[in-house]
Amino acid sequence: MTELEALAARRGYTRVYLTTGPRQPEARHLYLTTGYQPQFDLHADPETLKFLPFTKELTQGQ
Repeated sequence: MTELEALAARRGYTRVYLTTGPRQPEARHLYLTTGYQPQFDLHADPETLKFLPFTKELTQGQ
């Protein structure tokens, strides 16, 4: 994940946007523990959401 973010930053991207499904708690945990911000209510029942979007701002040093 870190290498992909670094590559994206070197190529001029400033933000990463990722989504996962409500039945992929491992992906949700990975995104949350690596600095991604949820773009949904974390307290909502994931099963009621179609997808779970996350964003992360990149810096050139990543």
